[in-house]
Amino acid sequence: MKVGQPVLGPHMEPYLQAGVVLNDRIISRLVILGIPSVVIDDGFLNDTDIPSAVSVETRAEAANRVRELFDAPDYDRPVPTAPLGATVNNIIDEILSNASGTSSALNIMDIRAEDEYLYYHSVNVCVLSVLTGITLGYKRRKLFELGMGALFHDIGKRRIPSSILNKPGPLTKEEYAIVKQHTVFAKELLADNPSAAEIAYSHHERCNGEGYPLGLKAPHISPMAQIAGMADIFDALTADRVYRKGVPAHQAFEMLAAAGDYWFDYDLLLAFLYNIPAYPSGSIVELSCGEIGVVIGTPKGHSAFPEVKIILDPDKKRRQKPVILSTLKHNIAVLRLLEQEEIGRLGLMP
Repeated sequence: MKVGQPVLGPHMEPYLQAGVVLNDRIISRLVILGIPSVVIDDGFLNDTDIPSAVSVETRAEAANRVRELFDAPDYDRPVPTAPLGATVNNIIDEILSNASGTSSALNIMDIRAEDEYLYYHSVNVCVLSVLTGITLGYKRRKLFELGMGALFHDIGKRRIPSSILNKPGPLTKEEYAIVKQHTVFAKELLADNPSAAEIAYSHHERCNGEGYPLGLKAPHISPMAQIAGMADIFDALTADRVYRKGVPAHQAFEMLAAAGDYWFDYDLLLAFLYNIPAYPSGSIVELSCGEIGVVIGTPKGHSAFPEVKIILDPDKKRRQKPVILSTLKHNIAVLRLLEQEEIGRLGLMP
């Protein structure tokens, strides 16, 4: 298989360039580095422009800046948030510059080494939160406050022992109680930024009172904390980890959709899901018309109705010339996401 997207190291150095053909030696090295997956170039999207909210380079640079603050030696001293103000502004600028397109903005595959998870997770929650704020019509100042709070939402985890944070299995009751303290620690560490502190402190609160640290109920949980909480759940669910594979996006989408007016305000949740494709670009799906194809984009606000490049006809025979089909315009449903083994049996792997 051929690598379709560069795999970057902690300082933006390329571990692998796009176009490299994988072999056992390279795969073994990736496992040692804690990288659970790579993007494969299957040839289906070569002539397709896939828009993204934020570039790979911007996300990697932002993750690097987050790492510097998370890993600072004095874990008890308040964290200065101002140095990351430019990073958040860059993310907002890039999202706004790409916001005019009709395709869903969340299309980029996110590959991260295990020891990079927390940093990229922070950046992803920031990106998802800003996208939601734009959908809600937030002005620039409010977008900045939301982005800063989302970027620092897990800063309190710098005080949690890594043996607990990176435990490859279920936490004990005592360990979970320690992890829950990260919201309290975040409020202390973000003393120089009250709005970010409030988001970080409350992003695990839930409208039905099941959250923490205070067990607040609606309407006592700020909208921005709820937005960061949704983004936190979605990214955590869909991320590949060394000890488990991420949940497919459509399953994470359904799980969050079911939380409206239960865990989260319904209107806020709709704004969040507006930008989330249930089937990200590159997914190979079977349609209700019997055809099989690769997802190339999704109209905003119509998450379950992607645009699909049809590869196999209803008899599962290869089309000589692929065609682009809008499932929304033709009222066609996605039946299922194909598993890797089936994709191989159908001859769709490179």
